Amino acid sequence: MRTWTLYGSMARQALNKILGFRCLLVMVMFFFTLDMFLRPLREYAVANREATSPSVLAFLIAHNYFQKMILLAVIYFYSNVPFLEKQEQYYFQRLGRRRFCIRGFFYILISGFWLSAALWGLSLLDMAPCVRFTRSWDRLSKTLALTSAGTELQLHFGIFYRAIENFTPLELCLYSFVTLALCCSMVGMLMYAFCLLFHRVAAVSAASVVAMLPDIMTRPRAWTYPVYLSPVSWVGCDSWRSGYDVEKPDFVYIFVAYGFLLFLFGALSLWRSKRIEYTG
Repeated sequence: MRTWTLYGSMARQALNKILGFRCLLVMVMFFFTLDMFLRPLREYAVANREATSPSVLAFLIAHNYFQKMILLAVIYFYSNVPFLEKQEQYYFQRLGRRRFCIRGFFYILISGFWLSAALWGLSLLDMAPCVRFTRSWDRLSKTLALTSAGTELQLHFGIFYRAIENFTPLELCLYSFVTLALCCSMVGMLMYAFCLLFHRVAAVSAASVVAMLPDIMTRPRAWTYPVYLSPVSWVGCDSWRSGYDVEKPDFVYIFVAYGFLLFLFGALSLWRSKRIEYTG
């Protein structure tokens, strides 16, 4: 009975943490960033009574600056690793180091999917006046993909026709949601491991480097292929393999790679948690 009470208390604590002030601030950052990029498209669609697909966020995530702003918010969300605030000391003493560390893993995985779901939910809220759920692509998306209308609208991101050709709106939403969730979880696990191995400053610095890695790897103009080795680049639908474009990673590569990184950072965290002294 005491075990179930402990786990119930842990679940409530995790829920309070996910829905706490830190998360609220991240949601505000998400919403204003989304509105800044989506406002031109929303205003045009409303003025011309055009419908847009909810999968527009999948194209926006591929935009370099939007991607960086979202990842910076994710880094802030996980900046309190390894989650050893004063109220957590009770669970650390009751669970022991290994189980407490595993508890942190589950929190990071769940919160990664929560952050992705929140971003998608806020994008639907922002585009609510014109968003329509359909099985096929809307006329506005096809027009933006095939013409220069996006430039005339001062749209800061592109609609990729290859993605429209190879995915339905629902498929694009699902793949984008899962890859973004795994990316957020990967960033959280990286920060968790680096905080235990080194210091919290090192964790934030490492996550920032990973967020900027696609830009760093494309500095040499002739060296374009290695950009897809960056785990951050996999969240953009313009980086997914379609047809015979073998230079880009397919979903098997992406999901296996994310799984390996999560396992690697988790194993490092477990190894280090047995050899470190925690102070409250």
